[in-house]
Amino acid sequence: MNLGLKPFFKNVVLTFVSQAVILLSFFFIYRLVANDYGSVGVGEYSLVKRAVGFLVPFLLLGLSVGLPRYIAMSSGAKQGEYLLAGAFVIAGCSAAFLAVINAFPDFFAAFFFGAASYRNYIVPLSVFLAGLNADNLVYCYLQGRLMVKAFNLLQALNLAIVPLIIFFIFKNSLPYAISLTGIAMAVLSFVFLAYAARGLSFSAPKRNFAALKEIMVYSIPRFPGDFLLGGLLSLSPIFAAHFVSVTKVGYLSVGQSLVTAVGGLAAPLGMVLLPKVSSLLAQGREESIAKSINVYIIAILQCSVFICLQLIIFSDLLIVFWLGKNFVEAVWIVRTSFFASFFYLFYVSMRSIIDAVKVRAVNTINLLVSFLLFVLSSSFVLLPGSNALVVLNASFAGGIVCLAALTYFSLRKIYPCQLSQELRFFLPAFGVSCFLALVSFAVKPFVTNIAYLAGYEILIGTFYLFILFYFKTGWVLEAFEATLNKK
Repeated sequence: MNLGLKPFFKNVVLTFVSQAVILLSFFFIYRLVANDYGSVGVGEYSLVKRAVGFLVPFLLLGLSVGLPRYIAMSSGAKQGEYLLAGAFVIAGCSAAFLAVINAFPDFFAAFFFGAASYRNYIVPLSVFLAGLNADNLVYCYLQGRLMVKAFNLLQALNLAIVPLIIFFIFKNSLPYAISLTGIAMAVLSFVFLAYAARGLSFSAPKRNFAALKEIMVYSIPRFPGDFLLGGLLSLSPIFAAHFVSVTKVGYLSVGQSLVTAVGGLAAPLGMVLLPKVSSLLAQGREESIAKSINVYIIAILQCSVFICLQLIIFSDLLIVFWLGKNFVEAVWIVRTSFFASFFYLFYVSMRSIIDAVKVRAVNTINLLVSFLLFVLSSSFVLLPGSNALVVLNASFAGGIVCLAALTYFSLRKIYPCQLSQELRFFLPAFGVSCFLALVSFAVKPFVTNIAYLAGYEILIGTFYLFILFYFKTGWVLEAFEATLNKK
C-alpha cells in the first residue's frame, strides 16, 4: 500500500483494539440491563440509544467529518481556529435543542418512546446527549491531529469502560445510570481536551469567524447525510414503538444495534483514513491514494462476507449466551438483520475516502436515496394485516444494501476499476466463506458456551486468513509483512 503501511497499519490495529473493547462493552452493558431490568428495560434503554443516534446529527451539523478534515489539513493557530469554531457550533446547537426538548417533555416522550408516560427519560436522554456531544467534539479534534492513542483511549473510556462501571454499580434506576454516564463522558472529554490543546495558540476573533465560515461551508452540506444515516439506523425501533410492545421494540433494536456494532469493526479504517487521506491531498499525493483503493476494497469485501455468514449461523447462540433464553424470540430478527452487516461494513470502511477527496457532499446524496427507499418501504407497515417487525426490519436492510451499492459506484467513479477484477478476488473468498459457514453449522451443536464460541471463531477466522495468505492475497501478505517488520 502507498499510504505508509507500517504506521498506518499500526494506527488501524490500535483503533481496532479500541473498537473491540467498545463492542465487548456493548454486549456486557445490554446483559446487565437485561439482568437488572428485564426485557422492558432492554426496550427502554434501546430506545434511548436509538433516539440519541437520531438526534446527534442535528447537533453536529456535519462537523464529525468537517472538523477532523480541516484540522488535519492545517497546523498551529489554524487548528485552534477550527477547534473554537466547532466548539461554538456544537455547544450552541446542543444548548438550544436541549432547552426545547425539556420544555416539551410529553411531546418528545411520545415521539421517541411511543407514550408520554416515558417523560422521566427525557432528562436522562438530554444529559447523555450533551455528554456524547462533548465526546464528539474532542474526538474530532484528536482525530484531526492524528493523536491515535489519545482518541482511542478517550473512546474506550467514554463508550466502554466508564458506562460499564456505572451500569454495574448503579442497578436501582436505569434513568439515573444513563444520566450519570452522560456526565462522566463530558468530564472525561474536557480533561482530554485540556491535555491535547495545551500550548495551542488562538487567533483574533476575525480569523476565528473566517475559520467558522470555511468549515461550515464544507460541513453543512454533509449535515443532511449525518441526519439521514442517523434516521436510517435509528428510526425503525422508533416507528415500531407506535405499533408493537416495548419488549418487541427491544428485539428489533437489539438486532439493528448489533449490525451497527459490527460496523464498528470497520470503523478503525475510516477513522484513520479520513485525516490521512486529507493530509495526503494537501500534499498533492493523490496518486498514492488511487493505488491503494483497490487493496482496501478487496480486503473489506473478503473480510465482510466471512463475518456476515458466521454471524448468521451463530445468531441464536449469540442471543441466548448474551441476553438469556428469555430473548430467544428475538433470534429471527437478529438473524435477518445480520444480512445487512456485509453491506454496512463496506459503507463504513469506504465513506471516509469519498468525504476526504470530494468537497461535494457525495455521501449525502447517496444517503438521501437510501433513506427515501427506507421510508417508502417502511410505509407498508400501515397496510392492514402487515407485520410491523418484518416490514421495518426488511426496510432497514434494504436501505443499507442500497447505501453500500451507491458508495461503491461513487468510489469507482472517482477511482475507476473494472468490476471483473474485483469479482476475481471476491468470488473465491465468497466460496471459501460459504464452505466455512457449512463447517460452522456442523460444529454448532458442540458450541455450548460463549468461551467456546469465541475460541472457535478465533480459530476459524485465523484459518480463513491462512487460506487467503496461501493464495497470495495482496493485502494479507502486506499486513503480515508489516507485522513482522514492526519495531
